[in-house]
Amino acid sequence: MLRKRILGVIVAGGITALAMGLLPINMACGAEPQAKSAKQLAREHWENVVLFFGDEETGEWSIRIRDQDVHNRGWFEYLELWQFERENNRWVQIKTEKFAKAIVLPSQKRADDPVGNQSLVELKEIEPRTAGIWYAKWKIDDVEGGTLMRVGTAKTSNHIDSQPPSGMIKMVVPIDLNKSETMIIPDPRVYCVAGGPGRPEGKDTPKSGK
Repeated sequence: MLRKRILGVIVAGGITALAMGLLPINMACGAEPQAKSAKQLAREHWENVVLFFGDEETGEWSIRIRDQDVHNRGWFEYLELWQFERENNRWVQIKTEKFAKAIVLPSQKRADDPVGNQSLVELKEIEPRTAGIWYAKWKIDDVEGGTLMRVGTAKTSNHIDSQPPSGMIKMVVPIDLNKSETMIIPDPRVYCVAGGPGRPEGKDTPKSGK
């Protein structure tokens, strides 16, 4: 049985997977809100409806879109997959194959397609029952976006009161499937860049709290 994301959470065989919406960068950094361009609005729309799904029987993961959120045809391109390296507080790019497929209207789906949603890409690089945080970069038509995904518990015994500095975000990071900690980590929208360090360079940044 495939469990759909409900209020941001997927529970699959005891595993919680979270498809987390990121605040716009200007809001996350505490900047004054600015008028959004059509492309920014389109990115926010797609990032809210392109979701992380889990299969409770196999513990396997995929990125999907629900039929109810598809109002026009589109072209989905899977570009990159990044994994957060907790020990070094950085993002590391995972080798993966680029992939593309059409997003179709629900009335145009094939008989053997999933009920209620469309699978955009199977995340075979994520081993079943593996705790962690991943960031998938993709493009729909000419709009680039990303899906931030967590596998593991959202419960943590520590907290960080301070607000993250520019280019960083506060997040619950799994240590294993049943234990997590709150950390200040690099914003994947800023640091998930091919060939880059995956984190700020030359800065000491608080990583976890008590």
